[in-house]
Amino acid sequence: MELFVRTSNSTISNLHLNAINEGSGIDYIFLVDTELSNIQLIYNTATRKAESLATNRQLMLLDKFVALSQGVSLTNWDLSEIIRLHDTAKGITYIQGRLVPNKYEDGNFYACTYANDPNGYSDILPELIYYSGTPEDNCLKVYVYANLIEKGK
Repeated sequence: MELFVRTSNSTISNLHLNAINEGSGIDYIFLVDTELSNIQLIYNTATRKAESLATNRQLMLLDKFVALSQGVSLTNWDLSEIIRLHDTAKGITYIQGRLVPNKYEDGNFYACTYANDPNGYSDILPELIYYSGTPEDNCLKVYVYANLIEKGK
């Protein structure tokens, strides 16, 4: 699963998600150019979890921070606004959809600078944050989209 953001700001729109380790087993999510993205996730439709098989970490919300972390995620992920393109010759389906946590929980994703992450990476890279209330002034609302490939369809 490939993850990227869309927004009205052309500088931020289409940036991809990137994980940077900021503590014991926690990789916070920042926005980078496509070729710099290091996140490769598998989406499990039965459990509604997104996880990295390479690092054994799950995509989750930790307070306001979006992170890849060890342990069991309490965050379930759903896809909305789904578009499916079938390639019968290859036996696969390309899927794109907007990623939404916990069945449309009240809140939105934001690209934030100076987000008070532990090592201050958000001073130079926009960090993906999830607010259920009013965001900080240094944040821009974004939508997270996923590109997936489904085999055998």
